[in-house]
Amino acid sequence: MGKVHTNEKYLFDCWVNGKSLQAYVDSGCGAVLITKSSVATLGLETTPCTELIMGYGGSSIEKLGKVKLNLKVDSAEAQVEALVVLNVTQNIPVLVSQTFLNNEIQTVRSPRILIFVLEKYHYGQRPQQ
Repeated sequence: MGKVHTNEKYLFDCWVNGKSLQAYVDSGCGAVLITKSSVATLGLETTPCTELIMGYGGSSIEKLGKVKLNLKVDSAEAQVEALVVLNVTQNIPVLVSQTFLNNEIQTVRSPRILIFVLEKYHYGQRPQQ
């Protein structure tokens, strides 16, 4: 498999159950995803799931179960359910999706750019200073 290029402005440090991992924020994704190796490292218990994960172009992505976890990105924090995927499915430990972003009323900020503003502001607009 070739190197996957990512848009670095969407890469963040996140904390899963208090442990630091790297995350990619994808507002178009419908589920929080975490790699199998991250689940093993964190000692999380996986439960079976029936959710179907569809990738770009309608391809099916194999899932290995689901886990409940506490996810924190910048000042936003929430309890979420994440689907466990093979490490080869994604090269970043955590994919942060709509289920997390829509769960919060806080701003997720980056020193580089303002990524998402939830509830008070429209997507993609900077708040009035």
